[in-house]
Amino acid sequence: MELNWQDLVIPAMSFCAGFISALMMGLKDKVTEIFFSRSGFQVYTNSSDVSFEIMGELERIDSSAQKTIRKGSTGMELLPVDQHGTSTEVILVNYKAVMPLVIATYENHHTRELLCDGADGYIAEKTNELLQVTQHWKKRFPNLTKDYIADHVCTWTKTALVPALRKACNEKINFYKSLLARTNISESVKVKIKEWLAKNERYIVCIDELNARSGIQYRTSIIMKGENDGNG
Repeated sequence: MELNWQDLVIPAMSFCAGFISALMMGLKDKVTEIFFSRSGFQVYTNSSDVSFEIMGELERIDSSAQKTIRKGSTGMELLPVDQHGTSTEVILVNYKAVMPLVIATYENHHTRELLCDGADGYIAEKTNELLQVTQHWKKRFPNLTKDYIADHVCTWTKTALVPALRKACNEKINFYKSLLARTNISESVKVKIKEWLAKNERYIVCIDELNARSGIQYRTSIIMKGENDGNG
């Protein structure tokens, strides 16, 4: 009896279905995704492990960036003590001026705010926050003008914020690229990774725009604590 390829289709399909069913029964508690392609199909059992790996690495990167920004923020003085002394009012003004920057550090919304508001909008928002918390001392310290405080915010972005954000985004980009190069990660997870990669690449553009914004300059009257004592 002569057989042609059509006669083999149904048995082959039945065999494949049986094999897949047996495989699924054996891995029913572990399978997280099945991906079919022209070259065959792939079964993934590690999507949960990959998710935990991603969350852990992102937490490490974000925590490191927050720590760096916090250290840079708390080291800044709106009223340099070498010029204004160490009176209670000076210390209080400096403390009040630092708090919005430290809070912004732990909120960790810098990149999203930059993407939404742009460099000018971001700096304007932080300037207004510092203006509000220092407004009661404007008569005592006439130099606490909007321009002076905006200059302070610009210095903060230049010295404390931008380097840490750029480093964090670059680390995430490299991490995402390493995940995409792996063969043990499911296609659906890789789709999300590609989205996160593109988002961080957009963040880098925003960060560079912030860094290059006209008017951001170092103000020599702003002293970073520890800059001259080896603690920087």
